[in-house]
Amino acid sequence: MISLKTGRLLLRNFTEDDLFAFCELLNDKEASPQAAFDRPYPVSRGEQSALLSFLCERDDYLAICLPPSPRPVGFVSLAGAEGGHGPELGYFVRSQNLGQGIAREACAAMLDYAFGQMRLSLVFSNAAAENEGLCALLKSLGFCENGPAEPIWLRLDQASGQPRWFTAQSYVLRSEDWPPADGSALPF
Repeated sequence: MISLKTGRLLLRNFTEDDLFAFCELLNDKEASPQAAFDRPYPVSRGEQSALLSFLCERDDYLAICLPPSPRPVGFVSLAGAEGGHGPELGYFVRSQNLGQGIAREACAAMLDYAFGQMRLSLVFSNAAAENEGLCALLKSLGFCENGPAEPIWLRLDQASGQPRWFTAQSYVLRSEDWPPADGSALPF
């Protein structure tokens, strides 16, 4: 079991008790404008329950909580990336908690764990170039552009029913560059 604490957050493994909050998170994620840049998450309660059961057994997807409440307000992940090029950082914070620095703080804690406890040598992240918020967050954490990734489509455009293509940008952060020399990536 993993439990990472920052000045105001607790990152921990998901549990079966998180089902209601987890379903709310996934539904909020699917309704967000940023969902267009990500693979679809399940929307049926049965599929969401099955996904939560799967994640409860993993240490690479952690719930983001704002103590004293144990209720997740998001998640951060450091899962194996498609294509097998290494662990990939990802996150989601529910819409009512956006703009509070939660995503940045959670990602920084996960990176500190990855390079410290796990002794990883690098972490990747991919972002649609159009997703300016995610690109800015990755750069603020010290990630460097690693070149363009293959153009991707993840969802059908709701208006036309056609695939929506994105220019993907690959980012990398190496252990020797963590934390950035100015210390700005560690908000805790």
